[in-house]
Amino acid sequence: MGMNNLLRGRDMVYTNRESSTHNVLSFGEGASREFTDRVAVEEPVEIRILYPEKGEDSYLAVTTLMRTPGDDFELAAGFLYTEGIVDSYDSIA
Repeated sequence: MGMNNLLRGRDMVYTNRESSTHNVLSFGEGASREFTDRVAVEEPVEIRILYPEKGEDSYLAVTTLMRTPGDDFELAAGFLYTEGIVDSYDSIA
């Protein structure tokens, strides 16, 4: 696409919440029990590319993916590469 500065790490929002804890009440075999369970968190991340237009920065939303938070930059870079939007890691800032 010939676009530069496809990603900027400083523009990305990072969360460290990969899992959350929930209290569970389980029923079975004539008995119940309470326990705490850890569940993976799944949140959307929108991948956008940045390009100059008329001297100003413009963004184009490419896709929204569901993922467990963490390593978002690497996920976006891999997505852009495998979809053929960029042809090398050097195209990503």
